[in-house]
Amino acid sequence: MMKKISRRRFLRATGAMSSLAAGSALLPKPLRAGTNAASPKDITLSPGHSLELARDAAGAGDRIILRGGTYRLSKTLVLGPQHSGVTWMAAPGETPVISGGMTVTGWTLHNAQRNIWRANVGERANFRQLYVNGIKANRARSSAGTEGLSATAAGYRTTNIAMETYGNISNIEIVASPHPWEQVRLPVAAIHQKDITIQQPCWNAVKRGVYPGYDHPLWIENAYEFLWRPGDWYLDRSTGTLYYIPRAGEGMATASVEIPVVERLIAVQGSATHPVHDLKFVGLTFCLSNWLQPSTGLGMPSSQANQAETWHVPAALECTGARNMVVRGCTFRQLGGDGVNVLTACRNDTIEDCKFFDIAASAVQIGLCRYWVEAKLPADSGDIVDGIIVRGCIVHDVCTDYQDGCGIFVGWVRNCTIEHNEIYNLPYTAISLGWGWTRIRTTFAGGNKILCNKIHDHMRVLSDGGGIYVNGFQRGGLIRGNYIYNQRHVYGEIYLDDGAANWTVVSNVCKPSRSSHWWLLYKGSNNHIDDNYTDRNFVLDLTTGPLPSSVRNTHAVTHGNWPAAARAIMAAAGPRPDWRHKPINKGG
Repeated sequence: MMKKISRRRFLRATGAMSSLAAGSALLPKPLRAGTNAASPKDITLSPGHSLELARDAAGAGDRIILRGGTYRLSKTLVLGPQHSGVTWMAAPGETPVISGGMTVTGWTLHNAQRNIWRANVGERANFRQLYVNGIKANRARSSAGTEGLSATAAGYRTTNIAMETYGNISNIEIVASPHPWEQVRLPVAAIHQKDITIQQPCWNAVKRGVYPGYDHPLWIENAYEFLWRPGDWYLDRSTGTLYYIPRAGEGMATASVEIPVVERLIAVQGSATHPVHDLKFVGLTFCLSNWLQPSTGLGMPSSQANQAETWHVPAALECTGARNMVVRGCTFRQLGGDGVNVLTACRNDTIEDCKFFDIAASAVQIGLCRYWVEAKLPADSGDIVDGIIVRGCIVHDVCTDYQDGCGIFVGWVRNCTIEHNEIYNLPYTAISLGWGWTRIRTTFAGGNKILCNKIHDHMRVLSDGGGIYVNGFQRGGLIRGNYIYNQRHVYGEIYLDDGAANWTVVSNVCKPSRSSHWWLLYKGSNNHIDDNYTDRNFVLDLTTGPLPSSVRNTHAVTHGNWPAAARAIMAAAGPRPDWRHKPINKGG
């Protein structure tokens, strides 16, 4: 039974509430958590007030208005079906920040010669990112490549005999790229002389995955011995000591140093039979989320796009069973996982006019792609993700830590639209949709659209991806009106990979680099590419699917003489000003 919250208790827990805006309702008495007493009403909060008590005091139709400043969470704020119909919004002209972080103070000089400072954060502290004056610092890593690593049956062998003497060996990670599209993180279990053993179950996972492999190590990370350049940091978890080398102009007596603590800042937790409906998040900033799985024996053995069968990257705003939800005008930054996840049983949700940057993994993930769950859902299942829209968003500088992630990843879903976004400065693929390759011949997935996006400066680190990448069976899909340019590595700016079926690709403009194709079709079936524009008509068609595909009316442009139709596509791609800053009224 839900507990009553009196007006007196609410005011005592959140302060005198003198900051209630003019016209906002005082909390009625008595007030039952989760009910709609005297709604609609406004509850206005200032930093230091309890978001949990505000949640429990609000009913359907109410608005929780957050004044500017930082609201620090010590645990995830959970919103269930009883919290449906509430708008969480910024006060007009103000910037409220929902933070899962804490500040670090008490710095002392540890090593004057190397200018290493230290602070105590407690032995329970664990985190993978550090921000100094709002700028992300560098987790200490090897400066000279991979210390001569070569793969063995149990891990690696190093030419650096000194590694055996490193402190806190179980904190060390090896980052490898066993395939051009993949980057994995492997936690070290032990080092004996030159032999490095990897922790379980991560080691078995990389050996037995969809694409097994662990060779091509890139660097070694997270050891005190790798502290060598300004901006480097290292956490000794055994003593709770944080070490840092300041950058030019940073004084540790005055620097603002923050670490993430909470993995999911807000979790919307519903189901197909008990959904959370009609929530709105407007004008909020989400920052300083954590993600610790890569620091455990599980490591991060992803197969592609940060995906796995048994886990997924958590998000600052993570939703299951959310219906008719709106996320508008929000900012997602300084995050240790994903920005927004819209997962099982979510339907008719919209993410629009949001900004995503400085994020360790993907900006947005829609749906999951587990062969043993989503691939087997019947077409009438309530667990299907259906009708999600992502539009008018700006995504850049994401996947900073887990570089095989995507700007926007879409798994097995139905009737979803990704439109009028700008996505740039990514290590791998900008938009990825679909899953299963030729392994899954038919699913419920279909009716998905990728429209009028502006994508550029992507594939900057990994390869075998694209500006728009799709794979696996679809019951029809549309890629139209996108403007894609300046892709650094292969393959196609529009890439229909293994098993891609029933796509229409029409009226796109592609300006590929010398190392990429304007489109690539590999083992696809019944795909139709028509009326597209490119200034480098370099294509690769490796179709071997059961039904033929077609390519027609490709307009090859020379010397920058783009026709009016192509220029119109370029101009229309990306966010549209008329979608921005829509007001949220009490009626929605």
